[in-house]
Amino acid sequence: MAEIARRAGVVRATVYMHFPTRESLLDAVMKDATTQVADAIREAEPDRGVDAIALLAPVLAEISALDAQLAARPRAAYGRASVHASTIAGGTQFPAYPRIATLGIERCTLADERWRDGEAELEAILARARAADPRFDATLRTVIGRDGVKLAEDEPIVRELAAAASGRLGRDVPRRGEMGWMDSGIFAEAGIPCIIFGPTGGQEHSAEEWVDLASVEACADILEATARSFCGGE
Repeated sequence: MAEIARRAGVVRATVYMHFPTRESLLDAVMKDATTQVADAIREAEPDRGVDAIALLAPVLAEISALDAQLAARPRAAYGRASVHASTIAGGTQFPAYPRIATLGIERCTLADERWRDGEAELEAILARARAADPRFDATLRTVIGRDGVKLAEDEPIVRELAAAASGRLGRDVPRRGEMGWMDSGIFAEAGIPCIIFGPTGGQEHSAEEWVDLASVEACADILEATARSFCGGE
């Protein structure tokens, strides 16, 4: 029992709390092993196995249809609302039917949308899938959700940054919204006005993501000037 506790990373008292005797621990191990073998046998039989990945087909079709609907809605200057299947995982081996599958979905919202509304759209899709096939069972778990954020043009931090950028670059800097997850949302939720500003680059989230080093130096100068001006320094 001491060796089992050590490998599990707990004290012996924790093991004994769940398994008072060696026999009870062996019984639990045998039950788990027997269940795994029974599951493997069932999942390998065409008439008994449940293909969870195949059962997701109607859900995937509805996600595609929803994205088409979102594409038809009015767009913002920086992009459109969207939804797509990001990842799908399931199954353990070729001969077995995957009884469990996990589908990852991203729903990108515009500034005037609420993430709860997007969650409700997905819940409705799952409800229709359950009604269409009694074998389908799914739970929607939102990993993270945040409402869109839009900063007013007359916010002092916007004016100060725009002035500092124009002074350093010798031209006006375009202002626009942006899609994607950013730490600025955390500040906005706390009531702190926040603006996104950074160097020139491209191919974000890829192995070839790059940034222009000269623009990094320019950004450093602009951010320093903005901080001094905004905080009343010289």
